[in-house]
Amino acid sequence: RLVARPLPEGHPSGIRYAYNDQTPGPTIEAELGQTLEVELVNELSAGTTIHWHGLHVPNAMDGVPWQRGPVAPGASFVYRFELNQPGTFWYHPHFNTEGQVDGGLFGALIVRDPADEPANHDLVAIIDSRAEARPNPAQPTGPAHGHARLERQWLMNGDSPGHLNVQAGERVRLRMINASNHGYLK
Repeated sequence: RLVARPLPEGHPSGIRYAYNDQTPGPTIEAELGQTLEVELVNELSAGTTIHWHGLHVPNAMDGVPWQRGPVAPGASFVYRFELNQPGTFWYHPHFNTEGQVDGGLFGALIVRDPADEPANHDLVAIIDSRAEARPNPAQPTGPAHGHARLERQWLMNGDSPGHLNVQAGERVRLRMINASNHGYLK
């Protein structure tokens, strides 16, 4: 169950929205062949959806408004589909995408293949910035998607990047997701 709701005005994180009061939202983990069922509860003042980025899903489950209208404020919708491809994916709205994703609505979806060799460390790193769309003085009406000044202070999983200590020979699987709407990671 994912509850999309606004955070209190002036929240210390600077984030406006969250799934289940956290951003990134909860990491959803499942195995190849399972049926994923996620109820989206919309406590926002505007419509929203969940788009399963990179997954092959039935049109009615894709979360894009031209396939199915957004979930209205106060309403809920159950997304249900079979997971037929393993990998690292992410979920986010496809309704007012820039505002809602930059506002904090996104999370990871991991579909594990039981045949994969296990790793000693299996890490998810969602890279984003809290202030990507700062106003651009050359555009006094405000930034258009992709034309704001780039924020160079990257966050990993909503916090400053940390460190991981590993031993020689350990297998590390790093699942990186770029949730930035106009920043490229090098």
